[in-house]
Amino acid sequence: MVALSKIEPDAAAALAIQLVSKPAKGSLKAAIMEQIVKSGDESMADKLIGDFAALPLGQEKFEMIGPLKNYLTVLKNPEKVRWGVEEIVKFREAVPGQFRNQTDFIINAAIKAIATKKAKEGDSFKELVEYMKTKLPEADKKGF
Repeated sequence: MVALSKIEPDAAAALAIQLVSKPAKGSLKAAIMEQIVKSGDESMADKLIGDFAALPLGQEKFEMIGPLKNYLTVLKNPEKVRWGVEEIVKFREAVPGQFRNQTDFIINAAIKAIATKKAKEGDSFKELVEYMKTKLPEADKKGF
């Protein structure tokens, strides 16, 4: 998948869309996600956000924050972006207190990155950016 994306990006994106509904782990799963994120295919939003939401609390879900953040920054549908951010916030809130000092800064950075990107996209995301800011601690609200 990675090699194909270097020589035939469109073919890699098409293959990723075919494989996303199949079981995958590790490097293949990461490569599939990377291709879908690069493509910005809006039709994959329900699948990707839904899969993230369905994952149990754990390392795999934590590792999906980065790819999901990247995907949400390219989406143009404010409702889908909001849903994705809500799922990230739910995950952050579900992390047990003793681990939050290790996870919150990464999760909050993802939310801030999405908000920063969407703030640059104009008025259609203004309300959503304000919503995302309410989900961040005071220290992370700077820079908007």
